[in-house]
Amino acid sequence: MRKPEDIMADYLLKGGKMLEKTCSVCGSPLFIVKGETLCVVCAENPPVAAEPPVVHESAKKSEIANNDSEYSNGCISAPDASSYVRNSVRSSAGNMAENIPEVKDFHPDSLYLDIEDTIKDLCERIRDTANPGDCLTYMRCIKTGTGALNELKKR
Repeated sequence: MRKPEDIMADYLLKGGKMLEKTCSVCGSPLFIVKGETLCVVCAENPPVAAEPPVVHESAKKSEIANNDSEYSNGCISAPDASSYVRNSVRSSAGNMAENIPEVKDFHPDSLYLDIEDTIKDLCERIRDTANPGDCLTYMRCIKTGTGALNELKKR
């Protein structure tokens, strides 16, 4: 399996035109090749069929609605939510989600510092990755994290 940057370089050398639009599957730029718009990365490296997202048992609505002793007002408690999100990300993103820190203190000041550290880590990962799809995922996470920081500042 060839690297996306090698595939794109070959198509540019062959006269393909890179567009600003990106592939919805892999995040690589789309190309116009012989009058046809396509993702050259997906054309050469067909994407692996994605597995449906794993839904943690504690997140199923029927259980939340029927079990008031474990959940208050239909919400998962903070520690349960933290482990649910961490496990969901790990199962969905595989290697991209390794070393996700566990949040131990849910005080807003502590959360602010944890989110800030995570954003810094994601910025380092962006510098080190060559995969445009991973880069896009990290950028979306950073955007979400900065939004969370802004919400915590308001409190």
